[in-house]
Amino acid sequence: MKTYVKSIAVLASICLVLAALLGLVNMLTQPVIEDAENRKVQAALAEVLPDTAFEKLSFVDYEGTVEFPSSVLEAYSADNGGFVFKLDVKGYSTGLVLLVGVNAEGRVSGSKVISSNETNGAENGYGDNLVGKTSDTVNSVATVSGSTLTTTAYKNAVKTALDLAAALKPLITVKGANG
Repeated sequence: MKTYVKSIAVLASICLVLAALLGLVNMLTQPVIEDAENRKVQAALAEVLPDTAFEKLSFVDYEGTVEFPSSVLEAYSADNGGFVFKLDVKGYSTGLVLLVGVNAEGRVSGSKVISSNETNGAENGYGDNLVGKTSDTVNSVATVSGSTLTTTAYKNAVKTALDLAAALKPLITVKGANG
């Protein structure tokens, strides 16, 4: 019986030491991971809306004024009057995450697939077809045969971004003018 208790005590001690070491490693690496993730986000933002600085928007600041669809995960305003939106939509599969840049003129400046579970990869170059489009012209871009669900979801996400940018633009201008 004594060896049984001793074995349990040794295993428990080993688990405690390993848990403490794991916590220490997490504490030391978390800032590095967050910094790397932030740089990745900034690079992606600059890719879809180049030559500007960004400020992440808080959805709470616009409650009662602008309705953020559930597909919008994050929103950024740019100092050049544009916006970038991170959206999660369902094409053929769930988990199609996009960044969509909208310039100050209300046109798509770029879009980038952040992650995707789609089957044939048609979404990876599809955003190039939407550059320069407005909310009124985005539907004129043809869907890809064999990837209709994916490319339709992509277009709908871009249209959501364009419409949201139009709704936010006067509010950001007013906010900036008043301080």
